[in-house]
Amino acid sequence: MKQKIAWLELILTEGLGVGTAYKLVQEFGQPLGFLEHKKKIDQMLTSKAAHNLWDKKFFNHDLTIDQILEVLEKQNIKMITVLDDDYPESLKNQKNPPVTLFLKGKLPLQKSFAIVGTRNLSDYGKSVTQKIAREIAAAGFIVVSGLAMGADAVAHTAAVLERTPTIAVLGTSVDKIYPVVNNGLARKILEFGGGLVSENPPGTIGGAWLFPARNRIIAGLSCGVLVTEGKKNSGALITAKFGMEQGKNIYAIPGDINRVQASGPNQLISQGAKLVSCGQDILEDYGYLPRSLDDVKKPKKFSDVYQEKVYHIIAKNSKISFDSILLATKYDFGTLSATLMQLELSGDINKLSGSNYCKS
Repeated sequence: MKQKIAWLELILTEGLGVGTAYKLVQEFGQPLGFLEHKKKIDQMLTSKAAHNLWDKKFFNHDLTIDQILEVLEKQNIKMITVLDDDYPESLKNQKNPPVTLFLKGKLPLQKSFAIVGTRNLSDYGKSVTQKIAREIAAAGFIVVSGLAMGADAVAHTAAVLERTPTIAVLGTSVDKIYPVVNNGLARKILEFGGGLVSENPPGTIGGAWLFPARNRIIAGLSCGVLVTEGKKNSGALITAKFGMEQGKNIYAIPGDINRVQASGPNQLISQGAKLVSCGQDILEDYGYLPRSLDDVKKPKKFSDVYQEKVYHIIAKNSKISFDSILLATKYDFGTLSATLMQLELSGDINKLSGSNYCKS
């Protein structure tokens, strides 16, 4: 317990940045033993930072250390330090790695791949994000994203639909899901063997400055980064930049040059990112061969005739409205609504804006 308290005191010390805290740990080991090296540490720090460290002056935080410890125990949140054996090795290879990670659930890291993009996804962006995320997840990769609205939520949901683990890296703490609307998705991530992870201790509420720092962890946990949509100065592009600095493979979905959401990926492609049109474009870089012709030809199976009829009507159109499907099937409103929901949950169709639908 004393060790855990010492780590919390270190990361909460006012004026002590992540990079400096990491250097102290590298040089002197466990924070509990820092006092034995006081003279050397004083020489490494500014006088103010040293004063705050020894006097335990912490930055403004909603919870006390005792309250943080209580949340860790009650919510089964694991604290992983940079000196622990289960700390992800890939994170140590970046500048200013997180000194601590707070984990709810599991952190499966074999074949992890980041999929990120804008919160304001177009219908096209939603469709391609879901399609590629599902193909990546179905191949056994762990989808890593940031649990934000838009591309992040679509990528995590795609992994959940494939019933595979996915990792959500939060800019808040893992006990403060943001946005709140993604609470249900967070529960699903845990249900299917994934994890919620953050470098911020419990009680940390979201702030704009926290999210760029979060993006370096998304890149660090992954063997590659795909940007589906986003502006040139978006958080997704920051994640790609971190990936480049860390020597990761960078991928991007090409988009309409007249759409601002496509400006980021198009710029990445012009800078050398690999253009992606399907999951196989990514998978082939990791030794995955295309599916056999027999697999491609396998017919879809539906649980009832309603689903089969609705699916084939949607598949014939690039986009079709609810009312048009209602007219074509002559089903009642309730039957069609339930059928469309089942097809969407199974990943066979995508719901677009304005109550329109398209094939996945």
